[in-house]
Amino acid sequence: MLMFKRTFWRNHVEDQDGKVIQQGTLLEQDQFNRMEVGIFDSNMAANIIHIMLLWFGRRLGVLETSSNSHDTDIASMKNTDTQQNSRLSALEPEVAAEVKEVTLKNGSKWPFGINEVSVGLAKTRKNANYGVDVYVKSYTGGRLGDITVSGKLTNGFKLKHDGSAQTVVVVVRVTGGMN
Repeated sequence: MLMFKRTFWRNHVEDQDGKVIQQGTLLEQDQFNRMEVGIFDSNMAANIIHIMLLWFGRRLGVLETSSNSHDTDIASMKNTDTQQNSRLSALEPEVAAEVKEVTLKNGSKWPFGINEVSVGLAKTRKNANYGVDVYVKSYTGGRLGDITVSGKLTNGFKLKHDGSAQTVVVVVRVTGGMN
């Protein structure tokens, strides 16, 4: 396994006469590209781990992309393992996911035209301790910024993006808040 070799950066230090006391680390393309590769590799590894966790969660019936397929997985698990029935029944309302597509639009004078969009939930939650996963489907008319979730209530929440893109289409997946 290859490990990222860390660079210990040093400041360039000179005395009053201009004599070099400590030679600083060179700020050059080779150093910065090593950092970029390391950051990219770490990000890629995190994405792979995230995908694997989602895949294993779906295989175990813990995570699902739609409530219909989730119900099928829970039912099949109940049929194959009767000792787990009570624990699986307790999980059913908590892991049921609500998935919807939302379009976010910016006003004409970015960054002052950033609009919040209220997103209503089809099923009212018992509390606001639910998770909201946001996946960008597409964006047009500028750069994509950060997408933030705020104002979580039992029946909905707010979304906004701070980029210059005029239109951002996202898919949101809401889980939890049922216990």
